[in-house]
Amino acid sequence: QKILSLLFDVIGAEGLLRPCMHYRFNQGEEEGEFMTFHFSTVYPEKDGAKNRIAFIKSEVLPAWGVMPNTKELIESLHLKTLKTLNAHFSKYPYLFGGKPSIGDFGMIAPLYGHLGRDPVPLSLMQINAPRLFRWVERMNRSEPDIGEFENKSATFLDNDEIPETLIEVLKHFATDFIPESMAAYECVSNWLEENKDLPSGTEVSREVGKCKFRVDGVEIDAVAQPFRFYLMRRLHDQFDSLGSKDQEEVRELLKDCQMDEVLDMRLSREIGRADNLEVWL
Repeated sequence: QKILSLLFDVIGAEGLLRPCMHYRFNQGEEEGEFMTFHFSTVYPEKDGAKNRIAFIKSEVLPAWGVMPNTKELIESLHLKTLKTLNAHFSKYPYLFGGKPSIGDFGMIAPLYGHLGRDPVPLSLMQINAPRLFRWVERMNRSEPDIGEFENKSATFLDNDEIPETLIEVLKHFATDFIPESMAAYECVSNWLEENKDLPSGTEVSREVGKCKFRVDGVEIDAVAQPFRFYLMRRLHDQFDSLGSKDQEEVRELLKDCQMDEVLDMRLSREIGRADNLEVWL
């Protein structure tokens, strides 16, 4: 459970950027004044919100692979995300049973901040995945809020159980998370090879180049972000702390989830934290 929880934390931070950005910035009049209002509170100067939104649409969306040719893919993958998560949360209040894990807190960031709050994706979730929406509500409340479940014990599943519904969720996420992670890993690794003399303590850039990968026959260009591998290192550390028998079981489990490649994506140089920033060690 701990390994998969840390994997969900990575997916929550890095694996849902395209649907988050697409459903926030490509909806036009369907968003009404929602986005303009919220951006104007951060950019209050005249045309501040308008200019910032225009910049994101012209520069940030293409950088993360949100393009006209990827629109259909992004939307179809997101609908399946809703479907698979809804199936899981029909049986369990949280990812691993009756209380939230690190993975739940990682996943709530995109699934509430963008996809469970902005008008268009919120409506999609409420219509297509009401049980997932209940999880979003539950994660925003201090009390358990699990009244619809017969088992009301606020504990993780016994015996380190991994539900089949959760394996299906991860198999779905692997569709684009693994190709992108592998392409980004190669890009960041090449960048590190070319920058061996980088002083220790140098701030880690948001991105270090662009990578290409294919998902369901669609080619995607996106920036390679080292932060993905900073988070993945936590998973590696947990895996390395296990005995050989447990490691074999974890690798088999991740293989069942079509995610076993994450165990081997280890950068040649570690990333740490200093003054609330990621830095190269």
